[in-house]
Amino acid sequence: MSIGDIAENAILNKVFRNTDFTYSVWYVSLHTGNPTETGGTLEMTGGSYTRQTATFDAPSAGTTKNSGVITFVVASGTLTHMSIWNTLLASGSGTMLWYGTLADAKAAASGDTLQFAAGSLVIQLD
Repeated sequence: MSIGDIAENAILNKVFRNTDFTYSVWYVSLHTGNPTETGGTLEMTGGSYTRQTATFDAPSAGTTKNSGVITFVVASGTLTHMSIWNTLLASGSGTMLWYGTLADAKAAASGDTLQFAAGSLVIQLD
C-alpha cells in the first residue's frame, strides 16, 4: 500500500512539529483504477455500493491490519484498487490517506459482494 500526500504531511507534522491529527473512523473504498496519491479518482459508484467502516489492530513493527471482515456490495465494473478515507462520503470526498492495488482484479456484476478477511488489509510504514 502507498500513503497519500495528506497522510504523509500529517505524519511529518506529528513527528517533527508535534502537531496532532486525529481521525476517529476509517472507511475503505473500492476503485476501478489507481486513485493516485492525491486521492479519489475512479471510485466505484452506483448500485448499493458505499464505503465501508474498518477497524485496525494496534500496530506492531510498523504494520497494522484490519481487525474485522470488511464487506462491500458492489456495482458493475472491474475493481483494481482500494483506498482508506476519513469520511463515508463517496466519489472523492474527504481525505484519502492510504491506497493500494488489489492482489487480483475483480470483475463484478451489480449486487456482487467483495470481502476483505480480517487481517488481509495490511498497512505498513517502512
